[in-house]
Amino acid sequence: MRLRVLAAAVLFCLLGIATVASAQDAPPVPGARIRLTVPCELVQPPAPERRNFCTLVGKLGQWRPDAIDLDVDGRRSSYNLSTVSRLEVSRGSRSHKLLGAGIGFVVGVGATYHVFNSGASSSGSTSACNQSANQDAIDSSACLGIYGLGGLVGAGLGAFVGSRFREELWQSVPYGRVRISLVTQRRLTVKLAVAF
Repeated sequence: MRLRVLAAAVLFCLLGIATVASAQDAPPVPGARIRLTVPCELVQPPAPERRNFCTLVGKLGQWRPDAIDLDVDGRRSSYNLSTVSRLEVSRGSRSHKLLGAGIGFVVGVGATYHVFNSGASSSGSTSACNQSANQDAIDSSACLGIYGLGGLVGAGLGAFVGSRFREELWQSVPYGRVRISLVTQRRLTVKLAVAF
């Protein structure tokens, strides 16, 4: 057992210089957008009785060792850190343009495939890409190119629509807890966090 621990320690030291740092992050600066989760009985005006915890979003007024002040709609409220069950800081927002592009591509390819392989139309002609049903059908490699082009058009439209949907990113902020992190500084990254 001791030999394994010693071998692991030597291997860890050989992979990179370990930095032991306290992950007790500095508190957010006043004016930062934060989100608190506190018991609902502390919230003014009172929340419905069926809820245990309420989430408040506002700007950080002041951070003290035992309390935090939150500005919500021009009103400042103070909350004791022992009553706060979760504290998060906003890290900006992101759009869903890649997801929209992916969905748009699939829909574009599917719609193009349906249009070019839909069978008989009202004029009596068969599909434009089905060579077994139509001797004048387009070559299969050209049809693949048309499907890809339809997918690209769909991806463009999907990316545009996805960019209009934004989501705020939140990062938890440790408070009142000691954390220790070990991180190597070379190619391989090993992280170990111990919380008390």
